[in-house]
Amino acid sequence: MAGDPRALLMKAEKLKIAAGGGFSFFGSKTDKFEQAADAYLQAANAFRMLQHGREAGDAFLQAAAIQRDQLKELDDEAQTLQEAFKAYRKEDPLKAANCLDKTIQHYCSKGNFRRAATFKEQLGDMFEEEASNMPDKLEALPFTLKAAAAYKDAASWYDADNATALANKLWLKTADIFALLGGQEPDKADKGKADRFLHAFSSAGLDLPDSRDPNDYYYKAIAIYRQVAEKSLNNNLMRYSVKEYLFKASICHICTMDPPGIKKAFADFSGMYPQFAKEREGILIMNLAFTMDRSENPEAPDPDKFGEHLFVFNDFMPLDKWKITLLLRVKEKLIKKDAGALELDEEDDFA
Repeated sequence: MAGDPRALLMKAEKLKIAAGGGFSFFGSKTDKFEQAADAYLQAANAFRMLQHGREAGDAFLQAAAIQRDQLKELDDEAQTLQEAFKAYRKEDPLKAANCLDKTIQHYCSKGNFRRAATFKEQLGDMFEEEASNMPDKLEALPFTLKAAAAYKDAASWYDADNATALANKLWLKTADIFALLGGQEPDKADKGKADRFLHAFSSAGLDLPDSRDPNDYYYKAIAIYRQVAEKSLNNNLMRYSVKEYLFKASICHICTMDPPGIKKAFADFSGMYPQFAKEREGILIMNLAFTMDRSENPEAPDPDKFGEHLFVFNDFMPLDKWKITLLLRVKEKLIKKDAGALELDEEDDFA
């Protein structure tokens, strides 16, 4: 049995006070601080057994403070902060993140970027999980952006350590989030919401969306997918995934609704990976592009045909939630453009 956590906490506090006192015949100050830190750890684990995450986290922080300030054991402090992160994670994610950030800083200062990347990835996972549980998109945005920033940092550190497979996994997670941010703009009708939107980007350390080009985050995602595809081409274990990366990059290009840009990218991807043009995914991309290219298709924009192509493809190869979300955005834009084109045609009829 772990014992009564509150009794252990009182014991730890008494030991800490005693250790901070004057001279004693009963052991050195260091011994007493070690005993106090150990008692805080025992209390933390006892709280954790009772599923009292916040109290466990607080006790871990008390132990970590002694390890840092009195014992100068920074490796022990980093280990204890990891435990505090686990304890706080469900009840206080921001406090949990603060604990893990300190652990990450410790390993970065020692040049252990591989380990720091592992913890940065855990941080990204926590932020992404928190965001997924929030129905309000604006409320979830800061967590989504912090997840992307964490994955991006971790991917860079894995790359620096030549851990290509681990790096690619997180580059792709970063790109997936960036793609969903594409086309998003602050609410111009509500200054409060607009300020919250922009602050979420700056607080996460990410570039603000380009006010002149709302597609800039689509292009950031495209660059990452292309980079990962290129790195995977000459690796037999990774090569089989190249088609998926190029498909995702192509979907982002479709989201920009720029037919010349889509065609140029398609030629680039087909040159890089010739099979792509013959695959169902490549054929779908060109069919979708045709529905929005008025220079080649007099019926464009054609949201009905766009939806028909998606339906046929999805019936044969089901699209995941990420792809459906992005492609439905495009269809909605095509519907609006088509309605606008019809209004112009009607005005011409009455002229």
